[in-house]
Amino acid sequence: MGIFISGPGFNGSENIALIPGTTIPVGINTITPPGWHCPGMPDYSEYYIDNSMGQNVIFNGFTTVLTAKAAVIPGATYRIRIGVAEGARHENDPWPSPSPSIDIIPDLLLYDSAIFIKNGGLRSWSDSSVAIHEKEMEASVSIYPNPFSHNFLIKSPNNSSDLLEVYLYNVLGKELFSLKGSIHEINGVLENKDFSGLSSGIYFLKVNNLAESTVDNTKLIKR
Repeated sequence: MGIFISGPGFNGSENIALIPGTTIPVGINTITPPGWHCPGMPDYSEYYIDNSMGQNVIFNGFTTVLTAKAAVIPGATYRIRIGVAEGARHENDPWPSPSPSIDIIPDLLLYDSAIFIKNGGLRSWSDSSVAIHEKEMEASVSIYPNPFSHNFLIKSPNNSSDLLEVYLYNVLGKELFSLKGSIHEINGVLENKDFSGLSSGIYFLKVNNLAESTVDNTKLIKR
């Protein structure tokens, strides 16, 4: 299988579906049951889960949850193609017990293959000053309503006279708008702001408190 990304910074399409810590693509011949690895290939069976006697999906085995990631340029356009192919049983692989059905299968048996994508697994984040990674989402400010449809307001425990800078970003880290003022002044603008034109999805609000030199980052969901 492969997850191919192309766009600025990549030379053509680059496969980012790799065994952790290697440049080896994930495949039926690279992540195998213990003792089944191909001659000359390191054993990556720690990523293999035996499902031959299990109740999970219809496949005899699957991998642990693996992560494919790539560094991209905020605001640039990229293309991701995800592909999977069937695999054939190698002539040196152990054969199953004799079965009448084997006689009607020409040549080698095939391995069925599939890719399962974790719910919410396709996402982007920034490690820059926007700080929109989920681990940095513990904010002291709160947004209501959240999710929102047309507009939202900010609730902050800080002094209402503190000078704030507010920035709204999309998931690519692109700034959509900014405001500066007290919490009352900012909410006065937000109350009359119409965000209905924004696409549904995830956004991030960055609030700089200039008086206390603090920064809060909050995830917003647009209906």
